[in-house]
Amino acid sequence: FRITCWCPDPATRDACAVAIDTALAQVTFLTLADGSGGRLRFLRSQVFDQSQDAGLYRRDLEYSIEYPTTVRTLLPAMIFGDATLAPDGQHVVQSLLG
Repeated sequence: FRITCWCPDPATRDACAVAIDTALAQVTFLTLADGSGGRLRFLRSQVFDQSQDAGLYRRDLEYSIEYPTTVRTLLPAMIFGDATLAPDGQHVVQSLLG
């Protein structure tokens, strides 16, 4: 994602960008909508002074989020064999068919 600072002068633009970058540098992971975490990484900063005739100075801060991809599939618990509950009710006894 990109954060753009539009400011009336270069000093304000740079101070604004430093404040944002400093705050985001303390964030390692962001909680995503599904509850998983995404790793925040700084990519680059770009300065655009082409609009200085209009009294605007721009600086972009670009970040990326690395996030996990989860693939769910239903697999059988046991392919061959059987399982029974032991008399003590706590242990499962398995026998695999060779």
